[in-house]
Amino acid sequence: MRATRKQILHFQDTLLPDFPVLQMQAKVVANETAVAITTAAIEFAIGSGYRRSHPIKRYLRDAMSGQLMA
Repeated sequence: MRATRKQILHFQDTLLPDFPVLQMQAKVVANETAVAITTAAIEFAIGSGYRRSHPIKRYLRDAMSGQLMA
């Protein structure tokens, strides 16, 4: 998570010609971090995160869909 924050802050004020590429790289790193964190949360919850009463399932679904959109 620190690496994601560091990369985003580094490229935030950058006006380089390849800024769109750097922006996409930051989005991919952030999305991979989100997937890793939500997967760990599901494992930590020992399957109860799949219930509708827990928002972890929704967070995981949103993180997984980010891979398709990034």
